[in-house]
Amino acid sequence: MPYAVDFDQHGNEIYVPAITFPDDPPPGRIDASSLRPGDILVWYSADPDQLHTTIRELTNGAYSHAAIYIGQGQAIDAGLNGIEESSVKGLMNDFEVANVLRWEGEHDIAIAVAHAKSMRGQKYARLDAALLPLRRRAVKRRGKLRFFSKKDWLARLALFARRHSLRSNSTFCSQLIVECYAACGVYHDRDVVEAAVSPNDLVTEGHFVYKGYLSKETEPVFHLLDVNAPLSRRKSLTWRPSPRPSLLRVVASAIWGQKR
Repeated sequence: MPYAVDFDQHGNEIYVPAITFPDDPPPGRIDASSLRPGDILVWYSADPDQLHTTIRELTNGAYSHAAIYIGQGQAIDAGLNGIEESSVKGLMNDFEVANVLRWEGEHDIAIAVAHAKSMRGQKYARLDAALLPLRRRAVKRRGKLRFFSKKDWLARLALFARRHSLRSNSTFCSQLIVECYAACGVYHDRDVVEAAVSPNDLVTEGHFVYKGYLSKETEPVFHLLDVNAPLSRRKSLTWRPSPRPSLLRVVASAIWGQKR
């Protein structure tokens, strides 16, 4: 049974049963040869480092990295070393599972792929990535931010600063996907400016169609909140975070971390 994103009475994300058709089983493991240019690969690791753990904790989901497939076994992604071309096989060695998402609308995906190629060599937006959880909070709770909450005021401030900052020649992994698909009209300009889409949001917001998962393992270690994992492996539908790291640690991880 597939699951959709909903919100509880406190505004926290939860997963609830969604409509499915009995004769249409969900896709399973696919081969990298079936990828098409423009496919989005959203990854998570079975044994994440501190940076990827921080990303997952502060965006309330399993996923911590994203890339866009450009063909010939290559993808464009944004890591701490900048935006570069990476082999899909190499990414499969670094991560446990990638959810494969595909746009099936009328927009010209070749424009998104061309835009991704043009971004090679740009820098990684470390501070933007570090403040993503705050901007995401402001956008997810738009109109419902509490006046006396320090965290909500920080969220407002982070979103205001992003909206009024000069555009730099840098980005982070999920923002790379947003910018590529904004170039062909799937995302709006406001989405690019706010930079509030996390890897988890790419999977759960429903803009793209899930086509299966990539893994070098025949039986990968699924994260319990991989929304497309087999139901038998799912033990909890609500994100239950471990003790949250401080904002200072998040910023430090993004700015000085050395791993992807």
